[in-house]
Amino acid sequence: MNCRNRRYLLVIALSHMILDMYSGMLPALIPYLLDKFLLSYSAAGALLAWSSMTSSLIQPVLGFVSDMTGGVGLVIGGLALSSLAIASTGYITSYPLLAAAAIMAGLGNAVYHPQSASIMARLSTEQRSSAMGLYGVAGSIGFALGPSVLAMALAIGNSSMFWVVALPGILMGLTMKVMGQASQVFDKPCAAPASSSVETQEIDGNGHPNGRNMWVAEILLLGIVMLRSFIQYGVVTFLPQYITQILGGSSNTSPRLQSLFLAACAIGTFAGGVASDRFGRRSLFIASLICLIPVHWALCNTRTVSLFAMLLALEGFVLMSTFSGGLLMSQDFLPRLTGLASGLHIGISTTMGGVGATITGLVADTRGLAFAFASLVLCPIIGLCLTPLLPRDKRPRITHAPGAIPE
Repeated sequence: MNCRNRRYLLVIALSHMILDMYSGMLPALIPYLLDKFLLSYSAAGALLAWSSMTSSLIQPVLGFVSDMTGGVGLVIGGLALSSLAIASTGYITSYPLLAAAAIMAGLGNAVYHPQSASIMARLSTEQRSSAMGLYGVAGSIGFALGPSVLAMALAIGNSSMFWVVALPGILMGLTMKVMGQASQVFDKPCAAPASSSVETQEIDGNGHPNGRNMWVAEILLLGIVMLRSFIQYGVVTFLPQYITQILGGSSNTSPRLQSLFLAACAIGTFAGGVASDRFGRRSLFIASLICLIPVHWALCNTRTVSLFAMLLALEGFVLMSTFSGGLLMSQDFLPRLTGLASGLHIGISTTMGGVGATITGLVADTRGLAFAFASLVLCPIIGLCLTPLLPRDKRPRITHAPGAIPE
């Protein structure tokens, strides 16, 4: 990977950190909005639901749009929508406008992600999974920074909140606009990846994919991703209740363990990207699922908070180690629709995660929380049965376009 591409990759990763920082601000706004608008808990929760559903459901559609249009415009537009939506909450005086801002923030999220992930993959001509791991961990860092930046903005006061919150997104958008105009690097198709890809994909001499879209493989992969989201969201959602009711821990322990789990997920995202480049994406999926089964079983059978914390961190690390490679596999399965592939992959992760948390809650209501937590072990077991059906990783074959001179 040349130095020039590395610079652009860092810019995309930084923009992802800023975009997800706004995503992290919305949940942190809830206590402030409860006091300002005297909202019920259900009304406050609905704001998060509208934002999440807007982002998840529209993302595949906007991914298809990004395949048709290309360029960095959608990335800049997503940053602008999210930054303005969150910043405007400092001035909004009615609940309907607040709901509109939440939907606008979700729309910005949906506009941004498919095209940014597609550009990240195209620019990373070598070590693609490592680059996507950087993209993922940057988003995790941004999400974690969101509440702190929001607290700083609220401390300054509503009149200044707009500029404090919106400024990072505006500056990043302008930076990407200037860089894109200067080099057109965000708009041009990049060279064919030199790392592993799907065995049926071919790349011509101009860096364009010749391979057909593999919809069966894509649907199978999305099913495995759905199972991963079930266990991730099921654990995060009901972790506080599990700690207090099953482990007998204090309520103060819950936030620390949630942060530990999310931090382990972020580290696993980056480390998994590096491992995917070295060992192959499909192989890492299989290894991750094999490890996840005994780890989750042990997690559900320990009653010591300290041991539970260690196993929880290990589970988060192993669980999200497949994120980077999985996203690139989606793009490889749909080589002519990489934006749509990114939108489907990220959208399914979020939407089905919420569905999985709901199912886990229903099981907990009928059979108890301990049984519901333990039943999540079925997710990696089913995933392990499906993963060997995915196409094998293989170095892409290069076929030169007519008139092209081989290097």
